[in-house]
This record gives sequence, structure tokens and C-alpha cells, in this order.
Amino acid sequence: MVSLDKQGNIISREAFRMAQTNDDGTRRVLLRLINPAEVRGVSLLGIQVSSNEAEQYLYIPALNTVQRISGSGKRGNFIDTDFAYEDLLYSTPKNYGYERKFDENLNDDNCYVIETVALDNEAKRSTNYSKRVLWITHNDFALKKIDHYNRQGKLMKTLTLTDFEEKSESLRLPTRLEMVHHIKKTSSMFVVTRGNYNLTLDDTYFTPEGLKKLEWG
Repeated sequence: MVSLDKQGNIISREAFRMAQTNDDGTRRVLLRLINPAEVRGVSLLGIQVSSNEAEQYLYIPALNTVQRISGSGKRGNFIDTDFAYEDLLYSTPKNYGYERKFDENLNDDNCYVIETVALDNEAKRSTNYSKRVLWITHNDFALKKIDHYNRQGKLMKTLTLTDFEEKSESLRLPTRLEMVHHIKKTSSMFVVTRGNYNLTLDDTYFTPEGLKKLEWG
């Protein structure tokens, strides 16, 4: 994880991320910081059960507390990055409306362009954005870019996903995710240096209670 502030200062951190999808549709994602020492163990857990509202939990070892992030709290930023908590969480499809715009070519990829807006009151309270615009490739439905517009309708942030690696015939994943904040003139980046896939992971890793018990990483 690398962040660049408006003075040009670089903040670098190391983390690992685990994701799990169960047969019943439940999806869980755990992001845990491991370096430098002052943030070691800080963890963010996201859980989405089928089409239900997603849950998100933040663990801070120095306080030995697990805090549920809900409502407008999801609009806050994860530590000092340009990624809001909501940017690191699966969206709940039923809470959003989707409109297809004219297709566009993005870096030699023919893409569908989809505009999405929050529909229900809870989703509207929980988001920084009046809308998001997504670019998704025709050939393999890979997400390549998201423009985020603030509540006043101004372009606020752009997430660009690049350096895709093929993990299998049906799996192609980005290894570089850069979020540029156009208003603050800052940027943050996740760079994947290595990864393992199709592993069997213990369910206890993905529980609020388990966040305090993890001693590895």
C-alpha cells in the first residue's frame, strides 16, 4: 500500500488480503496490515451474506477493540489512504440502480460503461458518492476503471485497475489498483506482489472475534 500526499510525501505499508466465497453466496474479505510496526495488526473485515447488507469491522490492536463500521462511518477513509471504507466493501446490488451508457474504448479494451446510483435511504446515507461510473471489458467482464462523483456531482476520485495476471482460464485479476483523489490532489495504490489462489481457509479467520486471535502475519 502506497500513498502520496499533496506535499509529495510517500507513505508505504505492507499488508495481506484474504477473500473467501462460500457455496451459499456468503463473501468475506480480510485486509490486515503487517508493516511498519506502528500499524501492525490493524485489520478490516467485510462480510456479505448473499444479497443482505454488507457488514464491516475494524480491529485496532493498540486498543484491543473490534468496531463495527456502519451507516455514514463507511464514508471515512481507511487509515490515511484515499480508499474509503465503502471502497473496500462489496456493494449490495439490490440497493443500487444501474444504467448502461454508450460503450467506450479504454486503453484498447472495448468496455461496457455502467452508471450506478444508490437507491434506498441506508445506501444513500452510507456513501460519499452521488454516482459511480464503471468500465467493464466486453471479452471477460474485467473491471478496469471507476469514476466516483461526490454528492455535489463533481468528479471526486478515479480508481484504475491495471497489470492484470491470468490465474486460470476463467480468472484474470489486477495487481495494481490506484485511487486518485482529484479534489485533494492525492493518490493511493495497492500493488499485489504475490498471491495464492484456491486455498482452503479456516472460517474463523473471517469473524469479528477471530480478528483478536490472529497471531500470524
